[in-house]
Amino acid sequence: MRPSPDVATSFDNIGLVYQEKGDIENALVQHQKALEIRTRVFGSEKHREVCSSFYNLACAHATRDSMLCRDMLLKAEQTGCLHLLKEHMKTDSDLDAVRELEWYKELVRRI
Repeated sequence: MRPSPDVATSFDNIGLVYQEKGDIENALVQHQKALEIRTRVFGSEKHREVCSSFYNLACAHATRDSMLCRDMLLKAEQTGCLHLLKEHMKTDSDLDAVRELEWYKELVRRI
């Protein structure tokens, strides 16, 4: 049975709830499940839903590991869809911990 994009969205939403509650470990698990399904369903990392999964992983990592956050945002950029989130990135409180870092400023300028 082929995994459904709707199931991936559900995992992402569960991850966002964990993240909001401060349970980053479980948030990461759920976001990773969403990413795995989306890469299987869409067969490529060049898709906006895959970008969304990388972005959510970046947000979950932001307060704990800025380099993993950066890595996930760079993977989101490689999908070719991160520019769709540029305005959101400027105000997303999940990214407050990295907003003043040079690599983040450069990424936002670049996209």
